[in-house]
Amino acid sequence: MEKKKIALITGASSGLGREFARQIQREPIDEIWAVARREDRLRALAQEVSLPVRVLPLDLTKQESLDFLAERLKEEGPDVRLLVNAAGFGKIGDYKEVSIQDSMDMIDLNCRAAVAVTQIVLSHMSSGGRILEISSTSAFQPFPSLNVYAATKAFLMRYSRALRWELFGQGILVTA
Repeated sequence: MEKKKIALITGASSGLGREFARQIQREPIDEIWAVARREDRLRALAQEVSLPVRVLPLDLTKQESLDFLAERLKEEGPDVRLLVNAAGFGKIGDYKEVSIQDSMDMIDLNCRAAVAVTQIVLSHMSSGGRILEISSTSAFQPFPSLNVYAATKAFLMRYSRALRWELFGQGILVTA
């Protein structure tokens, strides 16, 4: 039996994640696994696209959500053809205006969760698979009043570049 070909998209409830889900309908994918915190928005997305959508309302900053995702992938054993790590956020303000908690949450979602999801998914990818880590032009420069966000995107860009070389021989492409 052939494995189901899926696209797994984080941050699928809005922004770039949602748009990738809309655009992926053109690819040879059997199902989209849409991950975000807001279940109602994921269900609305499922109504907009022609492919089947697996709604996964998960908070990727929580270990139990990462464990749940890993278990679903292990149980179902799909062939992940595309991973889009689009979950992320930024808070505008200098170091006095952005709370410590908001700064830590940005790091957790924009960096830690992206790496964790990528690591979880990699054992379900094969040659021809593709990983898109959504970065930002702010990754290339210090960005006053958006300092933590810019730093997380710089991390993600450098992680993606290094991972690209690690996976090159396996035929899995990585793009930031």
